[in-house]
Amino acid sequence: MKKALLIVFLTGLSSWSFAQNKMVRKAEDALKNKNYDEALTDIQQALQDSKTGKDGKTWYLSGEIHGAIATEKKDPQEAWKAFQDYQKAVELSPKDPEILLTLAKNLSDIYVVMGNAAYADLNQQKFDSAYDKFMRTYAIARLLNEKGVGAIPTDTAMIFYTGYVAHQSHHDDTALAYFQKAAQLNFDKEPYLYFTLANMYMDNHQFDSAIATVEKGKKLFPNNDNFNNLEIQLYEKAGKTDELISKLENEVNQHPDNYNLILNLAILYDNLAHPTDEQGNDTTAPANAQELEQKAIAMYQKAIALKPDDYPANFNLGLLYYNKAAKYGRELGQLGASPQEQKRAQQIVHIQDSLLNLALPYLEKTYHLLDAKDKLDSNELLAYKNALSGLKAIYARKNDTDKYNEVKQKYDEADSKAK
Repeated sequence: MKKALLIVFLTGLSSWSFAQNKMVRKAEDALKNKNYDEALTDIQQALQDSKTGKDGKTWYLSGEIHGAIATEKKDPQEAWKAFQDYQKAVELSPKDPEILLTLAKNLSDIYVVMGNAAYADLNQQKFDSAYDKFMRTYAIARLLNEKGVGAIPTDTAMIFYTGYVAHQSHHDDTALAYFQKAAQLNFDKEPYLYFTLANMYMDNHQFDSAIATVEKGKKLFPNNDNFNNLEIQLYEKAGKTDELISKLENEVNQHPDNYNLILNLAILYDNLAHPTDEQGNDTTAPANAQELEQKAIAMYQKAIALKPDDYPANFNLGLLYYNKAAKYGRELGQLGASPQEQKRAQQIVHIQDSLLNLALPYLEKTYHLLDAKDKLDSNELLAYKNALSGLKAIYARKNDTDKYNEVKQKYDEADSKAK
């Protein structure tokens, strides 16, 4: 009696397994006909079977179904389900030729879906979601590369943007790793990479790495003044200001007609002569501030002689004179009514007039150079607006109403020139 029951049980088990194999075939047919709902229902039944659920081909077919849906609907959630199924398939059947034959194409398809979804979130500034999708994109690439069935080419831009969204979503360790890799690959589309990476090194007191990163950024983006300012901060925090001065002076001596080197040295002298804190407020000037200021003026003038129609040297020199006049203005505001103080006030007014007259041609040059451009990047727009603001004050002081009205209108419309 027991033997008969055992036979009945085994017969029932065989029928159940045959039914599940049938469900796999049904799922295959449904997938071919793009009947995705039916295919999903059938494959789920097959996956729950004790036999077919342990077969890598069953999981692979499930991945193909989710992958087809993901590709057709551009659905990153379906792409991730496909990846997980493919991962399970190669875990169960790591050497199955039928799986390995098409794995590269299938993984490449969902890699594209996930990567595009990550970029879409990035463009909408959904940084947390973009971060998750970029991480999943790389997981897909790793599976493909590790199985030796194909290779995803290195995408330097994606490496940078993965670091970017990681930084924006406060995954700082991940951001650092991806930024480092992008910098090693010489990514040259975004100065943000080198500026941010240098700051991360600086925050960790890795000054040599920070300085090397700034040097690389300056070479790739020679017209970006932010690197010059950051370089000075780095050398100051590292206690190497004298080393930086010596380095730039030697470079200028070796290349006396190199505009960018001369401009960088001028900016260095200028910033050292007129130090500010992180909020832009004046701090205590060094004992040799006047000497440094004169060196800055000489270097700015040399740069302008080399490239009279390049705005940075014109703007910086005009700003140097204008800011110096503004400092005298703050002193003027603190004077009282005593004869001695009023005498000093008259002296200050004359000094201010002289400084503003010196600033005027350089600010006017900056204004005309940048006004001629249809669109301005962020650095250009800032210089343009600051030049116009300075010119407004100077023309008002000179009672030049026509020019004042001209630059006021330009200032009011300035943001329309933003890229």
